[in-house]
Amino acid sequence: MTRVIAISSPKGGVGKTTVAANLAVALSTFSKKVIAVDCNLSTPHLTYYITQQNHKLTLNDALLGKADIKHALYQENGVMYVPASNELSDIVDVDVMKLKKNIARLVNPEM
Repeated sequence: MTRVIAISSPKGGVGKTTVAANLAVALSTFSKKVIAVDCNLSTPHLTYYITQQNHKLTLNDALLGKADIKHALYQENGVMYVPASNELSDIVDVDVMKLKKNIARLVNPEM
């Protein structure tokens, strides 16, 4: 059974990224398949919690229709994740209405 868990708050600085990263790592240690998606398009930080890599493709590319979200999927330390871009210019013209469809493609790759 697949579950999608959203960690959200309208207020910044409450620990959303910390909870998401720790939950992803904890679930993966119990042999659960985990994909963490950084949906914070304006100030994404999930990548810094998992790794310091620069990523060729990001969630922003998927929301802009430039790439399939599955190509923006990375793995580090047993956790699969989709980073958001740290470039401010990459949020221009992003269609957040495509987020649900992209998440569904991660859950059901046949879509």
